[in-house]
Amino acid sequence: AVWFVVIGLVAALTAANASAENGPTGPVLYELIVGFVLFFGLLLAPALSANAVNGDRAAGTLAILQVTLLRPGQILAGKWLASWLASMGFLVASIPFLLWALALGGVQPLSAVVAVLMLAVGLGIVCAVGVGVSALAARPLFSIVVTYMLVAMLGLGTLIAFGLSGFLTE
Repeated sequence: AVWFVVIGLVAALTAANASAENGPTGPVLYELIVGFVLFFGLLLAPALSANAVNGDRAAGTLAILQVTLLRPGQILAGKWLASWLASMGFLVASIPFLLWALALGGVQPLSAVVAVLMLAVGLGIVCAVGVGVSALAARPLFSIVVTYMLVAMLGLGTLIAFGLSGFLTE
């Protein structure tokens, strides 16, 4: 609910600002919402997933799952699916504002569909990294920090590596 209100305020202020400048409102609103969901999704997904396995281990609830007929892969898949679906709530809550940007014009509907699908895949990958680190690390805090570092390395490190490798293509 808080995310919906925040993204709604940002979308309304962006639409008002873009229309006051007599510029195209739809593309500006669309790009801002996609950027917000990506940025905050990358902040939220590690927090939801990086404590999945070792947090249950520390709380003593993982042992209960391990004595059932579930295989370890099924437990990991369930942990990943739970964290991914929780992080998808941010994406789903922002869809009305993406539709608003489409209604304002200037944005191809196919690009919005592709953006939503890629955001969902990206959130799923980050959640998978978090669950994997959580399964490997013994301490919950360590797995959360390592997951955030991996996400930062993949997000910012690839841009830095691309910028620094420009001389190789000349």
